[in-house]
Amino acid sequence: MQKLKFTTETVRKSWIIRVRGHVTKENARDLREQLMSAAAQPGPALMLDLAHVEEMDSAGVAVLIELHKHLNDHSRPLVLVGQSEAVSLIVGVLKAHHVICDVYKSIDEGVRKTRALKPPAAAKS
Repeated sequence: MQKLKFTTETVRKSWIIRVRGHVTKENARDLREQLMSAAAQPGPALMLDLAHVEEMDSAGVAVLIELHKHLNDHSRPLVLVGQSEAVSLIVGVLKAHHVICDVYKSIDEGVRKTRALKPPAAAKS
């Protein structure tokens, strides 16, 4: 089983998670654990950079759909700020872009587009 690599950082109060490697049914659980852990962090949006994902199967897309639903239930968007050809292909074949998240070409564009969002706690007041 290929091990996934994750890096995280915050940019203007939004969490950015970068994923590298092959996302398959063998390691989708690792992806889910990492993304759900990041989703627990405060911030207006969770940004996911999949530009260095070399392969993704339907199990990886299922994790993204679950994450989107979880964040949506907590009034937070999932924003895709980078996607490899492999990610774009499987998401397109499954027609899942509209189910997963907003898609931007870069982190800067994602940050600009989500800048006006308030963290969920602030949005409720």
